[in-house]
Amino acid sequence: MKNGRYTEKQATKLRDRLAEIVDEHKRASMDLCWACYETYNAYIEIGGEPVAVWTLWDYDSWSDCVNIELGLHQTTAYQYKRIWETFYVNLASAWDVKLLLPVTKMRILCAAGLNRRNVNAWLRRGAKMTCSKLVAEVYGTDELRNLAVPVTSDELETINEVINEAREVFGKEPRGVILTKVLREWRGVHRKVKRARKGRGRLKIAS
Repeated sequence: MKNGRYTEKQATKLRDRLAEIVDEHKRASMDLCWACYETYNAYIEIGGEPVAVWTLWDYDSWSDCVNIELGLHQTTAYQYKRIWETFYVNLASAWDVKLLLPVTKMRILCAAGLNRRNVNAWLRRGAKMTCSKLVAEVYGTDELRNLAVPVTSDELETINEVINEAREVFGKEPRGVILTKVLREWRGVHRKVKRARKGRGRLKIAS
């Protein structure tokens, strides 16, 4: 390969290597899922009382533990913990491990109402879909997209407060739906104010 140019044979080898990398990553990801589940649930008894093992490592919270020990944000760690709990605890021995999917798809499938009868069918369906299509299939919605917007802790707190308040008006819709409705309502109000200001401007000119 030179400057991105492949022969057909090289392209075939590239695809084979991609498959190897994905298999390696799937196994490594499940190791992380196990680590998140174990560190969350593991405890020892001190004076007859259960104490989380991460306290022995001088952490103030499980979130701090997984952040430092595993390099995972709390949200990601909770998702990984849920994957292990779903597939390796609740559905242990009920699914074909050869159908293991990349961690993102495994996370999505945790919301699919899995049971011992349908888990393999869901894994096979997920293997043939993009992540966004799988989300749409699981949640029964249009194909979804993620919106990554960096915000400060205070800004995030405000966003969550606004969404929770808006749910009192719009109902218990998904967060993305609520946020879209809030923005559309703001846009409608803004346009009305803008038209009103233009109208006042014309009146001043005429007078």
